[in-house]
Amino acid sequence: MVVIDVEIKAEEDLEMKQRTPGGSHDSDSDDDLMFNVDVDSKLQAMALKMDDLMLQTLTYLQEQLAAGQSEDLFNAAFLCFERTILSTYQSRYVQFILFYLTSHNSFWTEHFLQRLTESLCQRQTGRDRQKVLAGYIGSFVSRSRFVEVGTVRRALSSLCQFA
Repeated sequence: MVVIDVEIKAEEDLEMKQRTPGGSHDSDSDDDLMFNVDVDSKLQAMALKMDDLMLQTLTYLQEQLAAGQSEDLFNAAFLCFERTILSTYQSRYVQFILFYLTSHNSFWTEHFLQRLTESLCQRQTGRDRQKVLAGYIGSFVSRSRFVEVGTVRRALSSLCQFA
C-alpha cells in the first residue's frame, strides 16, 4: 500500500514534468520520448487501486473497532507508521489510516502526538527525520477536528521549543 502511495506521487511528478515548459509534452513530440507511456491511465489505475485498498482497510478497521479489537489495532498501526511510513519519502495517503484510528480515542491522539514529539526532541534523531516529524505533528493538529485544544496547544508548544 505504501509503495502504491509513493508511486502515485512519482507518476504525478512525471506527468507535470511532461506538461510544463522545459519538459513540455505535446502529441507531436511522442516520438522523442524514450518510452511512450500513457501516464494519465497508469496514474488513474494506481489511484483507483489505492482508493480500493484504503476503503477495504477502513471498512476492516470499523468492523474491528466495533468488535472491541481497538487496542491491538492502534498498536499495530502505530508500529507500522513509526517503522515504515515515517521513513517513506512522499507518502501521501496511508498515514490517514492511523489518523482515522486516533479519531476514535483521545488517549491514542495524545499518545500519537507524544511519541512524535519525544522522537522530534531526541538528540540522536537526524535532521531529516525531525523535519518529517514536525511536518506530521503540524499536519495532524491542523487538520484533525477531534483533537482537543489543550492537546493542540501542547503540540504547538513542543514545535516552538524545537524550532
